[in-house]
Amino acid sequence: MKYDVVIVGAGPAGLNCAYYLEKSKSVLVLEKNKTIGPKICGGGLTPNCYNYLKPPKHIIAKEFSKIKVHSIFQNRILDYKKLLMRTCDRETLANYQLKKLKNTTIKTNTKVTKITKDYILANNQKIYYKTLIGADGSNSIVRKYLKLKNNLTTTLQYKLPKDTFKDYEMFFNPFLIGPGYFWIIPHKDFVSVGCGTTKKYSKNILKNFHKWLDKQNIDYSTSKLESFPINCEYQNHEFGNIFLVGDAAGLASKLTGEGIYQALASGEDVAKKILNPKYNYKYIPKILKTNKRHKKGVKLLNHSKLLAFIDYEMFLFSLRSQKFINELIKSL
Repeated sequence: MKYDVVIVGAGPAGLNCAYYLEKSKSVLVLEKNKTIGPKICGGGLTPNCYNYLKPPKHIIAKEFSKIKVHSIFQNRILDYKKLLMRTCDRETLANYQLKKLKNTTIKTNTKVTKITKDYILANNQKIYYKTLIGADGSNSIVRKYLKLKNNLTTTLQYKLPKDTFKDYEMFFNPFLIGPGYFWIIPHKDFVSVGCGTTKKYSKNILKNFHKWLDKQNIDYSTSKLESFPINCEYQNHEFGNIFLVGDAAGLASKLTGEGIYQALASGEDVAKKILNPKYNYKYIPKILKTNKRHKKGVKLLNHSKLLAFIDYEMFLFSLRSQKFINELIKSL
């Protein structure tokens, strides 16, 4: 069995990549799970992501023009006049992407166990490729084959009943979670209550997450704890006839944890590069520029809990200015 392009992983990056390739190449997408879409994910669509995707209304779960932001001593409202944030269920997003595919072969429940320079082994079957794309997330087997290191951000969440909270909220407390944050994100059928932080502060993340939940009087006793890693360690995405996209490439933001936009945009960029080797990447350089700025911010916040505390208090104080808010949105 041979294909022009084999894509490992049927997330937003892999499916978007297939969409741009399928008219000119024979494409196979391999997904290790039985179903495509369900994933532990906050499911937030930033303005960048929404403007890129331009999705129909039915895939949007909630829309928010305001975000409540909390530090230890302050409470502010991030008010952007226009819609600031939307939420989207990952399975709904996947179904939307799948309906756009016409000529791509997709195999689920198919795990890749071996990679060589010209074929992969999946479910004990050899599949030859001209180009291989790793779109298989933070623990990418394609990335491991390329011997690249990871830098994983730890995240945890509980899914609460849909009417538990109505507002999108973020909480900063460096003494509990370092440079990360806690969140409350309402979806259509549930509310995601979670947290994320860097490797340096991940040792006590579960203990401190529960401490924060108890302080907020949030009952999580009947909910299942979920955890998922985010890879923020970019070490190139192009390796001859092998490419990495999305989390597999380490393109998620270390500061915000956002990864859906990076996945979609890098999927398109890589597809166009495969179709035309002279193509100049449109999205990936911008993503890398933003991520570099975000990493500098995290490095500063990582240095000291006290310094992070001061920075967060100054940040919330600045949210009194609409001009600052507008500039902040543009920088994300």
